[in-house]
Amino acid sequence: GHAINYSDLYNALREKRICAAGLDVRDVNRTHPFKTNLSALNNCYYFPFKECNHTWDMRSAASESVARAVVSALRLGRNSEQEER
Repeated sequence: GHAINYSDLYNALREKRICAAGLDVRDVNRTHPFKTNLSALNNCYYFPFKECNHTWDMRSAASESVARAVVSALRLGRNSEQEER
């Protein structure tokens, strides 16, 4: 089933209650009212999880890409918090 409440996710990202979110690109084509809004946020990332499940090499490359994006988002969030102080 679907585990994501896109409305809540959008609000949490917009209000900076969470730093960032990574979603499966397959979710982009599903119809949800907040999809367009999520893709407009600079802290919501889409990753090709399904396409990368064929070989361990691709999984490793995808995992590295996701890890780098998460670290980058966390650093941006930390810098934003420091600027607000």
